[in-house]
Amino acid sequence: MLEEIGSLADGHEVSFAWLSSDHDKARFSQLTIEATAAIIADPEQARDDFAWYRQDRADIERRRDGITMDAGGMGDIQRLRMLPPSSQATMQQGWLDATRDRQVSTAAAFGMITVRNATDQPQRLMAGRLLQRIHLYATTKGLALQPLNQIFERADREASAGLEPVFARAVDGLSSDGWHGVTAFRIGYPESAAASSPRRAAEDVIRI
Repeated sequence: MLEEIGSLADGHEVSFAWLSSDHDKARFSQLTIEATAAIIADPEQARDDFAWYRQDRADIERRRDGITMDAGGMGDIQRLRMLPPSSQATMQQGWLDATRDRQVSTAAAFGMITVRNATDQPQRLMAGRLLQRIHLYATTKGLALQPLNQIFERADREASAGLEPVFARAVDGLSSDGWHGVTAFRIGYPESAAASSPRRAAEDVIRI
């Protein structure tokens, strides 16, 4: 199955690699946990991250984007929003806990999409298209997939803020020579079903 999914990468400027060995999985897991903690510890990045959380049903229906509990595999009580909206600190601590205790620890494998030039927007667009193709194909095979982009988000933050490139170097360490990771995900057979995430109608996003 991993070989079938890997064969979906058909471009010369976009590639794909599985992180499925014990060593690679452990390294990616630890980096993801550390990047999550670094995002939360950065006041500006933490604020911008929290702005994407959608906790109110009316807000979800109006915006149809962002991070929702419906698509996060939460329990029914949380999904029904019987509790008041969570604070930034509570929500992001929950994100860190879930990343460490549930997400990276239960993954059957991690996949990473790489490009020749991580600053080239067409290549980044092709990487996103490949991610969509992989996600759709995996779904037809009964697999579940969840993006885990904390490492890349933190690397971008280091570049924009002029910080030491700790995670930028780590990304290069995960990639083959000449390739640069731009997105990654965990994959496996799900034990429960997540509700649908919000989507905008086609006429809302297409310009003619």
